[in-house]
Amino acid sequence: MPFYRQYTTGDDAPADAGDPYFLGVDMRRDPGQLEPGTVSEAINLRFTNGVAEPRQGTRIVSWASKYVLGSDPGLIFPYSNVSGAGLFSDPISGESWLIIATNGGVYAAKPGVLASQIALPTGETIPSSVRMIQTYNGLVMLRGPDLNPLYCTSLSAGWQTLPVATNDPANIPIPPASTGIYFQNRLFVVDGRTDAAHVDTVFVSDFGTVFDVLEGSIAYNSFKINQGSSDRLKALYRFNDQTLIAAKETSIYVVTNVGGTNAELAANAALDAITTEYGCNAPNSFVQVGSDVWFLAHRRGIVSIKQTEQNKLQGVDVPVSRDIQPLIDRINWENASGAVAASHDNRVYIAVPIDGSTVNNAVLVYDTVNQKWAGIDQGNGIKVREWVKFTIAGLVRLCFVSVDGFLVMYEDGYLDQTGDVSGAITSTSVQTQLVTRGYGGNAPGRKRFGKVQCRLSTWWPAGAITARADGVSEERSIGTIANYSATKYRRPYGRADWINTNVNDDFHDPYREDYAVILPTDGILPGANGVTLELHQTIDLGFRPKTHGRFTQLVFTGTQGRIVVRDVVCETFGASPRDGAQA
Repeated sequence: MPFYRQYTTGDDAPADAGDPYFLGVDMRRDPGQLEPGTVSEAINLRFTNGVAEPRQGTRIVSWASKYVLGSDPGLIFPYSNVSGAGLFSDPISGESWLIIATNGGVYAAKPGVLASQIALPTGETIPSSVRMIQTYNGLVMLRGPDLNPLYCTSLSAGWQTLPVATNDPANIPIPPASTGIYFQNRLFVVDGRTDAAHVDTVFVSDFGTVFDVLEGSIAYNSFKINQGSSDRLKALYRFNDQTLIAAKETSIYVVTNVGGTNAELAANAALDAITTEYGCNAPNSFVQVGSDVWFLAHRRGIVSIKQTEQNKLQGVDVPVSRDIQPLIDRINWENASGAVAASHDNRVYIAVPIDGSTVNNAVLVYDTVNQKWAGIDQGNGIKVREWVKFTIAGLVRLCFVSVDGFLVMYEDGYLDQTGDVSGAITSTSVQTQLVTRGYGGNAPGRKRFGKVQCRLSTWWPAGAITARADGVSEERSIGTIANYSATKYRRPYGRADWINTNVNDDFHDPYREDYAVILPTDGILPGANGVTLELHQTIDLGFRPKTHGRFTQLVFTGTQGRIVVRDVVCETFGASPRDGAQA
């Protein structure tokens, strides 16, 4: 199938334009200016091996749910009022546990073990937001500016208050704080106290402990981050083995030469300004992307800090999110401090609140292989409180603890799952939308558009295709993607329907309309040739958009199953005055 065919004679000679592959999204430029392989919009899609395919679904994990005595084992109950989540690596057994903090207590869970509550010290409570940090032998829980941190070295012993420092009884334990990092065998936290002596100060523990803090030592003054400025210190993040990023509300700093003994730390640590053009209000939005660090800069977008050839760190002035600026413009900045980021399996995921939401109801996705944005993920089940990575069935999986109290595996299966307080789980198809670039836009002038051909791979599909011309709401339906039969054959004509128990061991016979497996009551026989549960059928569709304009775009909408767009070609003609306006 040719994708670029040019006729040089005749008043009405057609030219073909199309996309033989798909790589990613550019929402910033005019659709008619985009190069082949780039699309204008993508919702719930991935660009893998040159095709645009639906993301995988979300699956609620049962073993991490709140246990209700005597309940139906098929129900999955959520936690109420989640404050935060993290992973605890037991220093004795080496086991990993998911820790979920709520205003009613803190719970630990792992596959095969019912969730159980971890004891709190008498009189201690959990606020609305906490931050958990794994150290060399335990877990620190920062409880905000009004409560002292707690510490856990074993689940059986439970949480404990921090003891008085052993190296100097005059020193206090780790102060109230909302965020921090464990780095170079030291705990660094942003001091939550607001008096003049402590504001914009990083508390640093002594080497190899979290109890002995360096306040009053010769190292302490090295970690005052531009004290006296009008913006407050919000976040810490590791850039490399000896460098910390210190992010304030409207400026970014780094502390270099972080390492060695207390004396060496005091002598060598140095504070440098990276930029005063932007800062960060979302401490959990930092993520490592290759050798760079990305984060959500307040009211600016996703920005990058990189190391120059002279081993200096610098902020990149142009946001790395500029190609998805229309999505950045939809962020509810009043609630963006809770944005959270993670990287997994060659992708970067940044959960943000959009369209006025007060919780993270969307995920911006970047593909590090294609080095392009993959658009946005949305769905009723996407309410990200914290990202966590957990080993499930031997594989490290990206999960999130949802705002409504479930542990959810991301990119799993073909359906999105949501739950309610009664424990009932609902599964729905992933809803997708792909808006192509503007075909015919590279050549100036008005055009009319003839036949459109597209090649799709489908599994239990349902959806539609519309054609969009440049202009205001100039869009028309040009075709549907039917819910093809999983038993009927396209050819040879008159062939008997496939029997869905696979009694004839013919599941893989060619030319069936669809290969989705709808399990019959009596089950399905694998037979000698087997059954492939996720086998897609390839179809070729042709339509006539009958649109006029400088370019036309195709909009593929998927409402059920999976619709993979493999390639598209669009026939264009130079429009003459007699063509008139679009109907």
